[in-house]
Amino acid sequence: MGSFQDGRWMLKAASQLAEHYRSKWESSQPLCIWPPGYQQAIERWQRLYQRARGRGWNGAARHCLRQLLSANVQLAVAVNAGQERLLVEERRQQQTIPSERMVVDELRSLASEFEQVAYDRQSQELVAVTEPITLDEVDLGPFEIRLQLNGIDKLCYRIVALDNRSARGSSRVSHSHVQDETLCEGDGHHAIAVALEEGRLGDFFLLVRQILRTYNSASAYVYLSDWDNVTCTDCGDSVVPSESSGCDRCEETLCESCCCLCDHCDATLCNQCREGCLGCDDRFCTNCLSACADCEEPCCPECLFEGRCPDCHTSYEESHEIDEDEVAPTEEPESPSTDQNETPCPTDIQPLCLGEAAVPA
Repeated sequence: MGSFQDGRWMLKAASQLAEHYRSKWESSQPLCIWPPGYQQAIERWQRLYQRARGRGWNGAARHCLRQLLSANVQLAVAVNAGQERLLVEERRQQQTIPSERMVVDELRSLASEFEQVAYDRQSQELVAVTEPITLDEVDLGPFEIRLQLNGIDKLCYRIVALDNRSARGSSRVSHSHVQDETLCEGDGHHAIAVALEEGRLGDFFLLVRQILRTYNSASAYVYLSDWDNVTCTDCGDSVVPSESSGCDRCEETLCESCCCLCDHCDATLCNQCREGCLGCDDRFCTNCLSACADCEEPCCPECLFEGRCPDCHTSYEESHEIDEDEVAPTEEPESPSTDQNETPCPTDIQPLCLGEAAVPA
């Protein structure tokens, strides 16, 4: 980065800025751009509308009327845009194209207003460093106002914090009015734009610095009263660090209202790291839950029976009892029992044959 104590870098930046303003002033753009064939279109739809209405074609008349309204809207937009271009051109005619000498004078005036002014050769940016800024007892540190000199259509700038003192809850916010290196200009937007357009670089840098020195709670990305606060991951509220805790699983920040405990191991959990048990509906961390062997739903150890949730375990037992009933053997009828001491009947010993008589014992 070249310091402006070396006149070469000042002349380099001045030459680049002067070329930008010269090319912008010399660029020729049409002042008024009308929609092609707008007059013929308006006359055509007006003629068709009158013909359709005269013949009682109500549907066609409504269509022609809508087309006529659309053509008039396009014409009004073009007229307004042309009016804006004419006003800009009128203001430009009253201005003087900033010369290289004028730009050098503007850059020299910056040296007495800022602690450091330099030219960044690599990024082609004009850099002015502010003093450390403190707002409502919040030390935000110094900032770099970086004006990009390689813009084609317009000059752009960004705000870079030299110290890492961004809001605790949002690393993207380095100042209450700066997010992602973009300044919320508020009421100063028009003044900043005109200063850049007219080449008044000193006024531009001073305007931006004044906004950095000012705090407006109505347009703050982060309130200064919440600057050191942390943001709860679950509800998004901003809380002081002493009233917050971290999730034991993902280490996200939680407020006291969103902080929950695992019903089994008492671990502190956020909403994303806890899950309900299928059996008892209590909330547990993922480490304390097991998947059911059948339905694979999460279940706590107290609700698991032989690796199954209550519903799957009941279904398993019922199906097991039905299977046992289906494979049970059928009972055979009992044969008449005989007493071993009982004397057998003769007829039981030898049946009677034809032609024989029974002889009593």
